[in-house]
Amino acid sequence: MGSGGLEATGGQGSGGEGDASGGQASGGGGNELSLVEPIMRSASSYVLEFGSYLFEVDPTQGARIMEFSLGGTNLLSPVVTAGEGTNEFLNGGSTFWVAPQDPDWGWPPPEAMDSGAYTPSLDGTSIVTTGAASTIPEAGNAISVNKTFSADLSGEAIDIVYEVKNGGPAAAQHAPWEITRLDRDGITYWPKGDDTCGGDITPTETDGVYFWHDATQGSALTNNKISCDGGGGWMAHVSGDLLFVKKWADVPAANQHSVDKEIQLYLGDGYIEMEMRGPYASIATNASTTWNVTWFVRPAPETQDEASLIAAAEALVQ
Repeated sequence: MGSGGLEATGGQGSGGEGDASGGQASGGGGNELSLVEPIMRSASSYVLEFGSYLFEVDPTQGARIMEFSLGGTNLLSPVVTAGEGTNEFLNGGSTFWVAPQDPDWGWPPPEAMDSGAYTPSLDGTSIVTTGAASTIPEAGNAISVNKTFSADLSGEAIDIVYEVKNGGPAAAQHAPWEITRLDRDGITYWPKGDDTCGGDITPTETDGVYFWHDATQGSALTNNKISCDGGGGWMAHVSGDLLFVKKWADVPAANQHSVDKEIQLYLGDGYIEMEMRGPYASIATNASTTWNVTWFVRPAPETQDEASLIAAAEALVQ
């Protein structure tokens, strides 16, 4: 995991100018919004902009998600170069790896997967990015990743499809893994699965059903994490007046890696990571597997008690 403090960004991202033709985000699925075009703003900026939402991807930096904002406030931490020498890597934004990290690839992440250039194209209004092959040293295979990003205008959300392809000479066992870095503030919460959590963070619980962690508590902790089975296929984070929710198909405990489980929360120096993993499964040689994730951002409930926050998240993921 990375180190190095990050400062909050604010304001509009680099997605260009122009007002959305679909009006303000309703947060409730009213009249369908419209995309502001062009989607390709530059070689390093592909944007899905609709209503008050802006979602930006940089194909030149690992098809990294650089911005997901509502009303000009970016949820994601800014991208900086962290580490030194052979451990240098890009920190910030949202990226994608395959699990397990150890013993398969250690640190830093494979460059072709995490920070190298992806080949971008448009399929209608969807952003398609194709990655080069990464050699996973311990696994002895060539893994490549493709990412497709689409705007769900009626649902006011972003749909993401990650495709993991095995170009190696033998079957490979991996789980898809999304890593989203946010500034270290706010509260992260998710429904519990079974009780097999590991790590050195102790979240609080609500009725044995939900886990909560306040990023402003224990701020001296860095390089700390918890890895758990989730119970509902979603994870949420509230900061200030925005609620961020990620949704995917819940992974049964039996289909998770024994250490790198479905949900992980990581505390870095000035940032946190919201992480989820899909099924840990075998991918045959010259075959691929896909994993779908949906992102939402909405105004946070005016009353940010546990009941209100749970209800707001669950209303989005139904």
